[in-house]
Amino acid sequence: MPNDETTGDKKPQGGRPTKRVLKAMGAAAGKVMSNEEMLIGTLSTLDPKVMAEAFNENPEFYARLLGELSNEVIANTINENPHFLEEMLRRIDPTIVAAATNNNPEFIKGLMANMDSETIAEVMNSMPEFMAEVTRLLDPEVFATVADVGAEWVSRMLIHMDPAAAACIVNENSEWIAALLTHFDQTVISEITHETMEWTLGLLETLDPAIVASMFNEHPEFYVGIMTNLDRSLVADMIQKGFEAGAFDGIVCTVDLEIPGLGSFEDCKFRLKGAEFEG
Repeated sequence: MPNDETTGDKKPQGGRPTKRVLKAMGAAAGKVMSNEEMLIGTLSTLDPKVMAEAFNENPEFYARLLGELSNEVIANTINENPHFLEEMLRRIDPTIVAAATNNNPEFIKGLMANMDSETIAEVMNSMPEFMAEVTRLLDPEVFATVADVGAEWVSRMLIHMDPAAAACIVNENSEWIAALLTHFDQTVISEITHETMEWTLGLLETLDPAIVASMFNEHPEFYVGIMTNLDRSLVADMIQKGFEAGAFDGIVCTVDLEIPGLGSFEDCKFRLKGAEFEG
């Protein structure tokens, strides 16, 4: 007679796979999917909706899978199929994208090194609301580390990105952006600003002035550090052009003044009217 009793170490059939099994499956799938020709061919026949549903139903598996894949192969595959990526992201849960990024920073760094920055910019331009939601869920420290390493790539991407789309992300995630900036290398931000001055000015035109002021108030030392590393004429030019474009409308600065012969004055308010370099 078969014994109907089960021991304490056995799991009932049909139960949820353990993390160990998922890890093993992710490693095996990663080795198979790191064949570039096979992966590109597979994506060309897949329905993005089906792929998105698979990600949404198995987030832990796919987060582990990314860690086993060749970032160069994945980057080349995305470069060859940008519309597939866009259609899939429209249907995928933003928490899954964020979790995969947070858990695989080294993979993301390698991915950026091989990916066409213009392709990613086009995807972000087409779905700013989705990217804003993903951004809210990302670990600011992980994101800053990745961006620091790929500063040149970020500069190339920003040239192709719609400043209004970037402003949407910032406006909806002001606290996250403020936290992110504390982890950034200030010299890296300065380099990116130098390389993308016109784009930065376009961003300032579309940002909510109250959010800009709030971020500055939260981390003044960081912004001062960025300005210290910027070319002085560039700083003056950015302020002037930003003023002309209305980027500072509604922003009122509050300072304490010490005027010789007249005394001290606290909480004086002033509005920017422009700037010029006299050095």
